[in-house]
Amino acid sequence: MASVLVVDDDSAIRGATQRFLKVLGLSAESAESAEAALEMLARRPYELVITDLQMQGLSGLDLVERLTALSPSTRCVLVSGAVLPEDLSRAESLGVVQVLEKPFSFAALASAVGAALRV
Repeated sequence: MASVLVVDDDSAIRGATQRFLKVLGLSAESAESAEAALEMLARRPYELVITDLQMQGLSGLDLVERLTALSPSTRCVLVSGAVLPEDLSRAESLGVVQVLEKPFSFAALASAVGAALRV
């Protein structure tokens, strides 16, 4: 069973995403900030991190950048309500699998997860 970490400072989105991933048969945990996610990632690897772009403290892209050093094999999907061209460029250079704009459908999320995990 693939392990996924959902990182979002919006508890409703974080919870709904985590529940949906479990419906897909994945092991899903969550963190409310990039800093909390980094602590979790230091303790155990995840195959996929789904992170919000804009959060208090470190951004989702900052998390992805630091994640590369902690767990280079972990794949990432980025979600955001507002994605700027420079964010897309940085996400691409960091190897982000896909960027989903909020609000996203569960079908779009399932597709991104499938692409990331090659399910």
